[in-house]
Amino acid sequence: MNATDALAIEYIALSATALSPGELGERLAITRSSTTEVIDRLVAAGHVERIRDERDRRRFRLIPTARATDRVRTEIAPLITALNDASAGFSGPERLAISIYLDRVTRAYREFASAAQQSDF
Repeated sequence: MNATDALAIEYIALSATALSPGELGERLAITRSSTTEVIDRLVAAGHVERIRDERDRRRFRLIPTARATDRVRTEIAPLITALNDASAGFSGPERLAISIYLDRVTRAYREFASAAQQSDF
C-alpha cells in the first residue's frame, strides 16, 4: 500500500463524520481524478465502503470497513499506550489542568484551521 492510500485510510477511519470524496481529496491535497483512483483502490481492497449521503442521494460518503478500523487501531496502539504511560504519574488535579489546557489548544487549532479553509490561503 502506498503512503497516500494509507493516509487516506487514516483520515477516513479517524474522522468524526463520514467524509465525502471531495473532503478526502482536500485533506490529501490531490486532484479529483487522483482522489477517485485512491477511493477505487481502497474499495477494491476492502478498506472503504461508499454509502449514499442521506441528505443528497446523488452523493456518497466514505466509511471504513471493520478491517480498516482494526488496522488503524493496531497501528496507533503503541501511541495510545505511550500516552497512557506518560499520564500515569500525574495526580487528579494535574490531569484536570492538562485536560483543560489541551481542550483549549485543540479548540484554538480547529478554529484556526477552519478559518484558513474558508480564506483564500
